[in-house]
Amino acid sequence: MTTLSKNEQTCVPASIAQSIDWEIGEGYSDLFFRSHGIEILGGEIFLSDKAMIDFNTYFGSFYEDYWASHTSVKRIAIKLVFTGSLNVCLYREISAGRSELVSEHSLISENASEISIDIAAPKTQAGRVYFQVSGAGEGGRLIQASYMAVDSPKPRDISISLGICTFNREVQLMDNLKRLFSCESALRSIRRLIIVNQGEPFSDAGERIIAASPVEILLIEQENQGGTGGFTRTMNEAARTDDVTHHILMDDDIFLDPEVFTRTAQFLAFAHENVVIGGAAFNLEKPTICYEAGAQVQKNGILRLLAHNMDLAFANNLSVFDREKIAPDYNAWWFSVVPIKAIQSVQPPLSLFIRWDDIEYGLSLGENGFNTVCMPRIAVWHPPFNQMPEGWKTYYSIRNMLITSSIHPKKIKLPSRIRVFFWMAEALAKMDYQTAALIKIAIEDFTNGPDKLLSTSFQKIQARVAKTSKYSSVEVLHTDETPNQPPDSSVFTVRYFRVWLRETIKAIAIAANLFRHRKKHSEKQDIQLLEMEYWNAFMIGRSPYLLTNPERDFLWKFSPNPEISKQLIGECWKAARHYGKWKKDVSTEWKKAGRSRVV
Repeated sequence: MTTLSKNEQTCVPASIAQSIDWEIGEGYSDLFFRSHGIEILGGEIFLSDKAMIDFNTYFGSFYEDYWASHTSVKRIAIKLVFTGSLNVCLYREISAGRSELVSEHSLISENASEISIDIAAPKTQAGRVYFQVSGAGEGGRLIQASYMAVDSPKPRDISISLGICTFNREVQLMDNLKRLFSCESALRSIRRLIIVNQGEPFSDAGERIIAASPVEILLIEQENQGGTGGFTRTMNEAARTDDVTHHILMDDDIFLDPEVFTRTAQFLAFAHENVVIGGAAFNLEKPTICYEAGAQVQKNGILRLLAHNMDLAFANNLSVFDREKIAPDYNAWWFSVVPIKAIQSVQPPLSLFIRWDDIEYGLSLGENGFNTVCMPRIAVWHPPFNQMPEGWKTYYSIRNMLITSSIHPKKIKLPSRIRVFFWMAEALAKMDYQTAALIKIAIEDFTNGPDKLLSTSFQKIQARVAKTSKYSSVEVLHTDETPNQPPDSSVFTVRYFRVWLRETIKAIAIAANLFRHRKKHSEKQDIQLLEMEYWNAFMIGRSPYLLTNPERDFLWKFSPNPEISKQLIGECWKAARHYGKWKKDVSTEWKKAGRSRVV
């Protein structure tokens, strides 16, 4: 252990790469630090003898592999402002459970002192760096801590425009604006705020908050054009000026820690110019649970969510970020940072209203050399995405996935005629007749091609979507009526079988259910209670059943309707046949539309 006193401290010429935060709200602290025996007063950490604070956390770590890959920073040091007697240990983790001690130091100073400790380069590969501080003797105070970029090019000046698309969420939006406006460090890099309001006009109280903004605000009122239309409008406005380097797309209903802008600007100051930065989304109700840290699009169109539902309060789970193992294809627009030159050079997002707009645009950015990195420590808290049936949004998910598959065929393969019919048949087998109808019209609208669909207003499309409610056999019950019984999970499932066998058995189950629905069910038979995880054709007979989720957010009763089932199965097969006949030609048309962005 080296001992460094005030007179022996070594200061390395450096620029701040990453500040360390420890003043945060209740319920969030395990993401920032772990400790015992400390006190935090006036922003300073008091450590008595043997008291300890550990920054082996999501927000306390330095992710050197990410920095080495996407920035000009190749060497780092840690700067501490302290007084008294402290012990400091630096660690590096390169894989789960493999942390190595980089160095340890004893710090002594009677007065507040600043010291920089060089962090030795990794012996084999970059990983995740963190440190622990403990009190010694009479103890000491940790006043400030940050990771420094040593002998690196001068950090770039960063100026940001922030784009928010909102629809009738004034309370959440204004709460976020108040937090942002009160954070001086966050405002240093923000040049302009662009708000597109597609809902009701703001209240007088909301207008006063906007009027009191310490930064320039552009408020745009427009009819509802979905997330795509709102966010694209913010990008267009941002690209018209030459005084910003990056534009941030941010949801209106998140919980905003304004320091995310400080962390973003610090990373951008050293980042390569073609990097698109994504922020992770944590569960607002369970703040240490990461819902998603970027995502990949698989060949079959299914999304692979990175770090999905991981509890990052546990240090062992942080190994997923030790190295950038998987590069995401896109980042959702709850917090996405796009270089202005990317907005100016890459065609704008396709007008998809909602769903798959961020995916399609992320794929387009990647194809033009602007790759996405979901940078650890850049994150927001989003209302939970609890498991629920998609309802009317199914239309946009299916339609827009088919469109995106046509525009990016190397990334996603268009499904076969049998596959799209399988989607509809599965919905029918589950007595979810409205979903089957939504998938049907999604396929029809895709097959009709871009000229017809994109000349139709969002209002007319949404009206057609709404008409599918006539097929619904769902009865919405109050959650208090949930039976006092465990959900049924006893029926054989084939989740782990080989894909071809799983799909074959599933198809047989679907066919059997469709046949059973034509028969009358027994009123005396007990009603099944299912959770979303087990909502499939294997679990359902011909009797009504109840559907819920682990959170018990909803309780829906599904009942068989042989007449609707018989009508829809013929219409669904017709739509699938038409799709199979024309999908090659119409896919080419969609690809041309995607290139020209005539939409």
